[in-house]
Amino acid sequence: MTEKVQNEKLHNLRMQVFNPKKPFQTIVPIVLCAAVVAAIIYLANAIGIFVVNEPIYRFDTAARLDYAGRTSFEYDDETGELSLKNHGVKEVLDHAPIYYAEDSNKLLMPAQVAVVYPSVLKHGRSGYNMEIVREDDQLTATVRGKDVDVTGAFLYDGNNTYVFLEPVTIALGIEEIELPAYSYAYVYYNLRVELYAPDGSIHLVMQTGDTIVTAIAKDQAYQIDLSRDILQTPDGEILLITDPSVLSYVTAETGKS
Repeated sequence: MTEKVQNEKLHNLRMQVFNPKKPFQTIVPIVLCAAVVAAIIYLANAIGIFVVNEPIYRFDTAARLDYAGRTSFEYDDETGELSLKNHGVKEVLDHAPIYYAEDSNKLLMPAQVAVVYPSVLKHGRSGYNMEIVREDDQLTATVRGKDVDVTGAFLYDGNNTYVFLEPVTIALGIEEIELPAYSYAYVYYNLRVELYAPDGSIHLVMQTGDTIVTAIAKDQAYQIDLSRDILQTPDGEILLITDPSVLSYVTAETGKS
C-alpha cells in the first residue's frame, strides 16, 4: 500500500469519527448522555419526596399547626425518619394524617400504612404520601400514581395509629364518642387513647387502664379492637399486621371479594 493511499484511508477514518460539516453527530450524543446522568441524579435525590403547594395543617397534641406555600415531605430510608419542610424549617412527623385547609374532602397520609378493607378481610400497603379524595360517597386514593377505591376501608400504621376514613363510634367501657370521617386515634395498650377530629372539634386524652377500646363502624358492619389490634366482622376476624411494609401495594383489586 502506497503512502498516499494509506494517508487517504486515515483521513477518511478521521472524518467518520468527526465530520466538521456535521458537528451534531458527536455533540448530540454527548449532550444526551449528560442529560441522562442529570436525570438519574435528580431521581435518586427525589425518591421519597412529595410536594404540596396548598395550605395544609396537622395536629401536635392539642395544637393545630398550619403551613402555607410550598411544603415538602420526605422519607429518609436510612434513618426511617419522616419529615416535612416549610419555609426552610424541618419538622419530624409521626404517622398522623395531614389535612388540606381549603378542601375538607382531601387527606394526605405521609407515612406508609396498611389500607384495611373490613368487608373482604383484606389489606395492602399504601406507600408514602398517599392522597385520598372524597367525592359524594366514594373515597379514592392515589397509590403509586394509580387511583384506588378505598371506600369502606380504614388505615393502620402497624403500631398505635388508626385513621378512620368514615364515621365511627369509639367505645371505652360505658362511654361512647362519635368521630367524624378523617378522624384518627392513638391507642397505647393499657395506658391511654387520644382522639382527634379533623376540624379540631374533638381532642380527647383518656386513660384506659386495662379497659378495651373499640371502634364501631357507623353501619355496624365491623368493629376494631383497638387495644389488641383485631378486626372483627360477621365473617370472621383478623389480627392486623404490625409491619405494613411486608404487604403488597394496595391496588384496585385489593378491596374486591
